Formats: sequence, structure tokens, C-alpha cells
Amino acid sequence: MQKSKNFHLLLTKETEPPAASPAVRRRFAAPCAPPPPVPRPPLLPVPNLPPAVPAPDIPLRLREIIEDYTPLVLATACRYQGRGADLDDLKQEGYLALIRLVPQCPDMKWLAYYLKTRLPGHVRDAAARLRRARAEGGAGGGIMTDE
Repeated sequence: MQKSKNFHLLLTKETEPPAASPAVRRRFAAPCAPPPPVPRPPLLPVPNLPPAVPAPDIPLRLREIIEDYTPLVLATACRYQGRGADLDDLKQEGYLALIRLVPQCPDMKWLAYYLKTRLPGHVRDAAARLRRARAEGGAGGGIMTDE
């Protein structure tokens, strides 16, 4: 490919950029002014009610977390099922461990990893505790009573 004789003129020649298409002009146009605020009707007076106390959202969030991690609890309970404890007891221990572990998680972003690594140990320990209680002849199977 040969350079033209006037190639240096192309580099030094000041040319105007090509005109933008209408779509580009609309896209990069100055933003429009925001619409005027919509008038809202005045609030109705509330009869003499006590002031509202904001309820903590932790129980609602904990319920969602329990529902989200039920498959993990069930899989872990099934894994340790034949080690001296009933499946129902291990599921209950798994849910209790889940409730205890969620507040201990340092960062909720890592909750899945935290529960995946900590929950099996709690269920395994519960299975061993239940097995020892049954071997000792305890009728409760290691479950705490009021005695």
C-alpha cells in the first residue's frame, strides 16, 4: 500500500468531525428537566393510636434463610442418619444449628459457605451425643429435659 503524496496534509489538516445522526444526537443530548412533582392528597388524621414500634426484620429474614437452607439441613441429616440417631432428631439438630450459626456469620455475603462448612460439624456432634446417650440407656436420647 502506497502513501499518497499529501498524506502529511491529512494528518495536519484540521477537519470537522462528521455530523452525528439524529439517533446519536438524541442519545447524547442534554438530559431533560425532571417532571414537576405530582401533588399528593393530605394524609388523613389517625385516631389516638399508640406510636408504631418498628418490628425487627430479623425473624422474617431468619425464616427466609431457614427456607433457603432447608435442603442443606436435610442433606446433612441424611448423611449422618445411620450413626446412632434418628433422621428426625438429626433434622431438628440441623435446624437448631442453623438458627445458632446465622447470627455468628461475620459477613452475610459468605453465609452459604459459612453454613456449608459449619453445619455438618454440628449435626455430626449431635449424632455422636445422641448415640452416647442411647448407649448409656437414656430414654430421652440425649435431648435436654427439665430434670
